[in-house]
Amino acid sequence: MTVLARNAMGRPRSSLFSHRRFGKPDLGIEASASFCITPDDFVLCMGSCFARRVGDVLESCGVKHSFAHLTHRYSAFSILQGLRWGLGVEGERFGREHLVELAGGRWYDPHDRTRVHDGYASADEALATMSPRYEKLGAYARSASVFVMTLGLSEVWWDRATGVALNHMPPTGLAAEFDERFGVRATTHAENKREIEEIIGLLRSVNPRMRVIVSVSPIPLSASFCHDDVFVGTAVGKATLRSALHEALAGLRAGGAANLDYFPSYEIVTFQREDVVYRDRRPETGKPDFQHIRDDFVTRAIRPAFVAGYLRGVVLESSTARDVA
Repeated sequence: MTVLARNAMGRPRSSLFSHRRFGKPDLGIEASASFCITPDDFVLCMGSCFARRVGDVLESCGVKHSFAHLTHRYSAFSILQGLRWGLGVEGERFGREHLVELAGGRWYDPHDRTRVHDGYASADEALATMSPRYEKLGAYARSASVFVMTLGLSEVWWDRATGVALNHMPPTGLAAEFDERFGVRATTHAENKREIEEIIGLLRSVNPRMRVIVSVSPIPLSASFCHDDVFVGTAVGKATLRSALHEALAGLRAGGAANLDYFPSYEIVTFQREDVVYRDRRPETGKPDFQHIRDDFVTRAIRPAFVAGYLRGVVLESSTARDVA
């Protein structure tokens, strides 16, 4: 008996490398789903830009979902901070101190991408825009039956004045005392694992029956602030997030938690061997940008994998837009 045969005994076929799998759009990777989503469910989504693609899948299947009018959330730290503000944990609220006053008197919100290019005319305008959204996020966290979270970054910017994580870097040339107030660092596996556990713990403290699907965004970094090479920074960051998610979920399950799933969108995208993944962003050349995922790839690979795992029995032939405000 060969070593290969001994290793293969009792193991599923998918545990062995096979070149034949590269002929399948989803590489034959299946979601290990512990529950199903039904048309009666309401799904709260948060995360990086790839979370929007999961939202597209939900919408195409007629499943009610919402991002609570919040834009992308790139790290576990900013997701947890948003939930804490929305739920009013320990009296926390999004306030004027979390904004950045820019040269010329305008105000910038580094915790959301609303008005990211020009900012707000006043701090009051920013608060009037964003505070109701956090309130809505808190309401949805208490009422949603499913939570979908996609993590994108482990490099995190911090506001030293408030001690909270930012969602993205403030504009360097327009913010006074930028270097004194803001900094960036590569967060660790242990820190991300803790944040993930706190996110799930917080959600289930207000909504004990909430089911959870988590994933890692396959989209590479546009720039790295912590590594000299963006490819190295991407590899380190994605490995950090993927391993932190794996250990956080394994630990929670070992403690008796149920309905906590990982959806393998990261693996389905990053192990592709053909140029079928990335979106054309330059019509004049037809060249892909090698960063954003093509709509047809989501349709051919991501959507079927998600549907097969979580939307079995849902009518897919027709749907209506059901992205809840």
